[in-house]
Amino acid sequence: RSMVSVAEEQSIEISEDLSFLIDRSLNDEVRLIKSIAASPVLADALKTKNYEIAKEHLKAVYRSINKENFTIFILDANGIARADAHFENTDGLDLSARSYYKESIVGKTVITDPIFSMGPESSDTPIMIVSTPITDNGVYLGVAAMVFNPDFMMEILSHNYAGDTSYSYIINPEGLIL
Repeated sequence: RSMVSVAEEQSIEISEDLSFLIDRSLNDEVRLIKSIAASPVLADALKTKNYEIAKEHLKAVYRSINKENFTIFILDANGIARADAHFENTDGLDLSARSYYKESIVGKTVITDPIFSMGPESSDTPIMIVSTPITDNGVYLGVAAMVFNPDFMMEILSHNYAGDTSYSYIINPEGLIL
């Protein structure tokens, strides 16, 4: 075998390992938001418009997860923020134009590419959002979403070293480098 074919095989193996680690992390986030969205407390809060109960529930979940740089929030059926576990000033924020809302309100669980926050306490730091519908007996009531920092992907990439001239990139389905 030539040196080139050995290097190509090693590159493919490293890429597959990195992809597995990132997929596993993202799947953990999906499982978590689906579990949160399944809470009858959130469905009841959206049906009764008693968002304080939802906010207290999300705060309790937030404390139990104990992650930095993230929050959990819910949107009503119109894409309006109604409860947030961490940020107080997001109530009433219209997020109906966001793609994660549009996809989740019709039944999909979504992980966004890195985006910039629209909240009043937003920064220049990109975030990622995982979202999923909140339903009651098949009726879509709203969306549960969790914000997380995409830096974990860079952390995974930075710990894998294939040589002095190798670089790892994450490319989305549209071919854009994330």
